[in-house]
Amino acid sequence: METDLAKRMRADLLMGEFEHGQWLRLNELERRYSVSRFEVRKALAALAAIGALEHIENHGYRLPLADPEKDAHHREARLVLELGAAPNVYYRATMDDLVRLYELARKFAQAIEVPSLIEAQVANDEFHRGFFALCGNPVLAQMIDEMRELVRPYSRHPYSTDENRRMSSAEHFEMLDCIERKNLPGLLDAMRRHLYRASIAPIVDRTAPAHLARRTPG
Repeated sequence: METDLAKRMRADLLMGEFEHGQWLRLNELERRYSVSRFEVRKALAALAAIGALEHIENHGYRLPLADPEKDAHHREARLVLELGAAPNVYYRATMDDLVRLYELARKFAQAIEVPSLIEAQVANDEFHRGFFALCGNPVLAQMIDEMRELVRPYSRHPYSTDENRRMSSAEHFEMLDCIERKNLPGLLDAMRRHLYRASIAPIVDRTAPAHLARRTPG
């Protein structure tokens, strides 16, 4: 289970406070967060359990090395899963569902305006889980959630700039607006952009015909 300290550390990871491949020293973390060594060890184990850190036996914990190829493969898989689920969300969502999702989108928009991004990450996760829960397939929704966690360690820090945070928020609202206005192509386009922007390598979009396949800008 993720501890309070693990949540604080994960928010710092998202902000780019640590570098890819950086080793995390217990004594430095104790001083940084003003906590005991026991709390640090517990948080590191929790973060390693969800793939946010790597545990190297007899060496300690480090951030995963930036891996553009792995990032692209994970995001390609996520693209296939999420765009495959999107039409079901589009056709199944009721106005009550949209009201709840708009509330979660506003929660994220408010959370990104404060220095600590712990609540922003929580709100972002709640939005995406709530969105894909509407697809009507709990197995698919769980696969999407797990894939989102796999992508994070190898990608660029999505909340490292004000612009990135606000673009993410705007895309949440755009996705919901497209559902409300019965614009499925617009929804799929917004979801593609939401994934492309955080990638550190080109993503081949295999959800479209070959001559329409898109890649992230170089």
